[in-house]
Amino acid sequence: MYVRDWTDDDIKEFNKNKDQFLINRKNLTIDFDVVLGKGASSTVQKGFLKGRSPLLNLEDSLKCQQYQDCDVAVKVASTLGQIEATRWMQEIEAIKRLGYNEYIVSDFGLCCDLDRDTLTYQASLTKRLPIKWLSIEALTERRFSEKSDVWSFGILMYEMFSLGKEPYVSLQNHEIISFLSHGNRLDRFEDVSDKINQIMGSCWENDSAQRPTFENLILQFRDILEESTKSYGYIQ
Repeated sequence: MYVRDWTDDDIKEFNKNKDQFLINRKNLTIDFDVVLGKGASSTVQKGFLKGRSPLLNLEDSLKCQQYQDCDVAVKVASTLGQIEATRWMQEIEAIKRLGYNEYIVSDFGLCCDLDRDTLTYQASLTKRLPIKWLSIEALTERRFSEKSDVWSFGILMYEMFSLGKEPYVSLQNHEIISFLSHGNRLDRFEDVSDKINQIMGSCWENDSAQRPTFENLILQFRDILEESTKSYGYIQ
C-alpha cells in the first residue's frame, strides 16, 4: 500500500502511533559520572529510563500483529475453501489492502475448473505462472489441486508473518525447483509462535496428501485465536 493511496483516516492513524517506540526525553536520566565507553568523537554514559521500555511496546505490537494476521488467514482460508468446494482452483491467491484494516482476496484470473474425477488441473506448457508461489508438483509436473493452493497459502502466510518479505529473495527463478527438490523450504520465523511455524511448514509437505485442507487450516487458526483469549477471564 503506497502512501499516496492512504486516506485521511489512514494518515491520522499513522500519526497517532508513529512515536510509540521512541524514548521520551522526560523519562531519560543520564548519569554523567559513569562512563561506559569512549570513542574517537563521543562518550557513552550510563542512563536510566523511567517507565516502560519502547522495546516492550514493540514486542507487544508484534504479538498483536500475529493475531491480526491469524484473523486474516482464517478469512482467506475460508474463502479458498469455498472456492475449492465448487471444484474450482485458484492456482495462486493474493491479498490487496484496501484500507488500514481492510483486505480483499484477489487475482481470480488464474482460476481453473478441476477435473471432476481426479480433482486436479493440468496446466499447458505455454501458460505463464508465478513461480515463487507454486507447489513443487506444480513446478515439476504443472499439476494443480486444492493441495497446491494450500502450498500457495503457506507462501502467503510467509508474506504476512514476515510483514511483507519477498519469498526466496536470494534465489533466481530457475534455482527454485532444485532448492525445493533437495528438501529445502523458506526459513521459519523466530518471533512468531511454534504453532504458526508448524502450520506454515505443513503447507509445504513434499507429499501433497500430507498437507492440511483449508477446513483444517481454519480450525488450527481459530484454536490459536481462542488460546490467545483464555487469560481474559470470562464469567462462567
